Amino acid sequence: MKKIVDKLKYNVPLLFAGCLLFVAGACSRSDGETSVDGDMVAVSRVGLSLGDSEGALPTVTRAVSGFVVNTSDDPTNSLTEKEAWNLDLTIYKGSNPYEDGYGEFEYDGSGYWVTKDGSTIYMPHYEMQNIQAVLYPTGWTTGQQIATDQRQESVLILQDILEQDGSPTYQTVPAHYLEVKMRHAYSMIDFVLADVNPADLYEVTVEAGGNTYQPYQVTASTEQEYLVILPLGITNPVIHVTTNGGAKYSKELDITQTLVNTCYYVKLYGVELILESITVSNWTYGEAVGGDYSSVTSYPTFRGPVGVTVTIYYDSDVSQTITFNEKGEAVAKPAGRTITAVETTDGIYSLPNPYTIRTQIVDLTNFIDEI
Repeated sequence: MKKIVDKLKYNVPLLFAGCLLFVAGACSRSDGETSVDGDMVAVSRVGLSLGDSEGALPTVTRAVSGFVVNTSDDPTNSLTEKEAWNLDLTIYKGSNPYEDGYGEFEYDGSGYWVTKDGSTIYMPHYEMQNIQAVLYPTGWTTGQQIATDQRQESVLILQDILEQDGSPTYQTVPAHYLEVKMRHAYSMIDFVLADVNPADLYEVTVEAGGNTYQPYQVTASTEQEYLVILPLGITNPVIHVTTNGGAKYSKELDITQTLVNTCYYVKLYGVELILESITVSNWTYGEAVGGDYSSVTSYPTFRGPVGVTVTIYYDSDVSQTITFNEKGEAVAKPAGRTITAVETTDGIYSLPNPYTIRTQIVDLTNFIDEI
């Protein structure tokens, strides 16, 4: 296994809220834990727990609820599933890795990580020192791509690599039992499909960075809720929903770039395509989900001749009347999903093939021209 310096030099994006290593006490020259030359502290074990996360820049501040992240139903909030993972630790002196300050650790079953070979690593005495750490599953390598099929909870967890809560290093006091704060190294989206019939859903995916991700559906949620872990630096990911009837919906999220240890919360309401896009700070288990978000309501844009009023008939035996503005557009909540006929003062045209609304642009011009 390469040293942590090598593992992290590629600046691999990692995902979630960080981990703490708790210390029994700091060492001194008289405590018997220093090396022969009296200038080092012997590090014998490390304990981990999750710390606070970073948040995105605020837009409008408001409390957010109704998502599993930061609750006991969040599969990423516990280290229990990661006890079989490997911990690589590199200790620095100043800006350089410290000699004899690198170790590969494993869980000892009592709440701590200890070196795999029983050896001792050291850190400089008396001063705050920088460290680098990464907690990863067996088989993970630097630069490895995040799995696109995350439908299984076990696979989702395997993407939740943890790193020290600092970039590129984290400072801690010299100690026999180290305390190190960690964070999720990648980014996550937690989204809910509200007011939908689960039986109508055929496929839910997230398009990001040229890849199509299949999210994990949270079984403990009372709604259709999904989690997906994404690399860092992803711009404007898109949620795609396909129904059993063949209707396809998509919504691009206004995310400048996905950030380390940050979760983005989204609610998508039914066929009306109402979206609440929420970026939340303080992604930490046990705390209220509070943060910053912007809310956008979007309906399809109908297009047709300027100034014309048209009545649209749907297969559900309902209708609605709209008037196109000076740009030949009208934004309105659809009264149905499948259009069967359109009517103006010139007459009515029944569509030989009913038109199902699947996009945000619904052009009625050709249908109206048939009247």
